[in-house]
Amino acid sequence: MPPKRSRWDDEDSDDDRPRSRRRDDDDDDDHPRSRRREDDDDEDRPARTRSRSRGDYDDLPPRPRRRARRRSSRSGANVGKIVFIVSGGIAVVAVFAIIIVLIVRGGFSGRSNISFESYESISQTDTMESLRTKFGRPKEYDRAEWGQTTPGAKQGSSGSTLLQYCDKAKEVTAWYSWYNGPQEVYVAEGTDYNGRKGLVLKIYVNPKVVQDAILNPGAPKENVPWFQFDQIGVGGKVRFG
Repeated sequence: MPPKRSRWDDEDSDDDRPRSRRRDDDDDDDHPRSRRREDDDDEDRPARTRSRSRGDYDDLPPRPRRRARRRSSRSGANVGKIVFIVSGGIAVVAVFAIIIVLIVRGGFSGRSNISFESYESISQTDTMESLRTKFGRPKEYDRAEWGQTTPGAKQGSSGSTLLQYCDKAKEVTAWYSWYNGPQEVYVAEGTDYNGRKGLVLKIYVNPKVVQDAILNPGAPKENVPWFQFDQIGVGGKVRFG
């Protein structure tokens, strides 16, 4: 069987060599121009393009030098502002925390609009709930504080402690107080000598009455004592001023 002939082979050619080998032996003119080696001296060949170097720009003005970046003074100012804001926020949080602690521990309890007239209105029909409604939240004393608390001591008065007043009732279970400037009102819960449970004792102290009398002896005196003690429901009373 005769060998197959490629379509590249010339039917009239007697050369049985592979076409790739025949191309090397043939003259360059027989090849297409794209396959021929171009002569370096060929004037018809377009000049090769090349990348432009810095020398090609000698006619241009020199590039200005980049200035070194200076640290802006604003950055320091911004840092100072941030520190100031953070410090202020911490201070505000600390103040609020102190206020909350004082409220929880009763640091602001006891302040009220009490007066001698409101003190006089306290009777055996009242309860601590009704007094809270009238005067606000009172300061409550632990038993350990009874012997260390003297009504009027903040204004320099000396007298009996809350513990010493306890013998004026059959039993005392709690002490409470309110204040309004120099005025102080104390109330005790427990059982009176008649066996009634509820409010049993009350004390009013206003050292300012004595101070005004000393500083202005000729001034008209108000019908307000500087001290008064009452056994609620029993009728015992002690008054000075």
